[in-house]
Amino acid sequence: MSKYLAYLHTIGFTQKNLSVIFETNSSYQEFFDNLSFENLAKLNLKDEKIFELMANYKKTDYSKIDATLEKNSVKIITLNDSSYPLLLRSIPHPPFLLYTRWIINNDFDLLSVVGSRKNTRYSQVVLEKFIPDLIKNNFWIVSGWAFWVDSLAHNITLNNSWYTLAIIGTWIDIDYPASNKALYEKIVEKWWVVISIFRLGTWPENYNFPIRNEIIAWMSSGTLVTEAWVGSGTLITARLALELNRDVFVIPWEITKETSEWANRLIRDGLGKLVMTTEDILNEYNITFRTINAPEINFSDEIEKSIYNKLKESSLDASSIGDILWIDIEIIWYKLTIMEIEWLIELSSSWTYNIK
Repeated sequence: MSKYLAYLHTIGFTQKNLSVIFETNSSYQEFFDNLSFENLAKLNLKDEKIFELMANYKKTDYSKIDATLEKNSVKIITLNDSSYPLLLRSIPHPPFLLYTRWIINNDFDLLSVVGSRKNTRYSQVVLEKFIPDLIKNNFWIVSGWAFWVDSLAHNITLNNSWYTLAIIGTWIDIDYPASNKALYEKIVEKWWVVISIFRLGTWPENYNFPIRNEIIAWMSSGTLVTEAWVGSGTLITARLALELNRDVFVIPWEITKETSEWANRLIRDGLGKLVMTTEDILNEYNITFRTINAPEINFSDEIEKSIYNKLKESSLDASSIGDILWIDIEIIWYKLTIMEIEWLIELSSSWTYNIK
């Protein structure tokens, strides 16, 4: 049972330890039940490490681990499972186990989207242009659930009712950044995927996030960079992708902007491929660009149609919709409720409406 892997990981076995131990042996419970100093000594572990593991083995409350796994509907995927991400499996030393919420589908290509936390409105404009076309061509969008570009990538994908993977730098039961909790819940609620390689109770530490960036780069066919400034984790992700011969796509911008300096340098130095349209990315994979027309929506009246068309342009609250359309707020509230029930729109945590 996979919960025993969580037990072993929690008490101090590393991803590397688990990979070696279970390379051929998949009896997780048997190994756990028979933990002893003698058996661990056979693994060539240092005495100091063995004492630490055995102390943790005896004092850990495993019922709390069970409760946390159940509460968060966590699934554990290992290198031995067919659902393990294919590209991540292909790297020299892949993590043995992934904690996930929902299931990864290996029938789709993954494209990571990264950028500076100091990004400008420009990133939103270009991602709202690129992402809808990427997902129409069956790419799942991967990012790191951080502020700005990561959040934009996840939200734009979700607003287009498509799959996004959030790779996080803590354990899967910790909300970080806490102010992004609504986005986390939105991803999980829609049955898309959250992934962590960190053991139970791992809080955010600076050294976690380069590891998180490695997973983002390694499990994706390519990485799309919008804006990057000196010192940005974006550059780490891009470099890691290049080291594994993954594609790095870069959207250029003004040379005078600090946030675009290093993105433009990637292009200048021949490390990133300049892209101006989604087709530029698809051509690298010999994918014929296709557009998919959304099914026609049957509105009950012109008011609903007008509301929907305005929300296609931008997210709005009820009051703003009423002001723009010159319609009484009571009617607007009624129409918004009906449209929510019919799954045409949704209300965000900031009390603005978006189309589904």
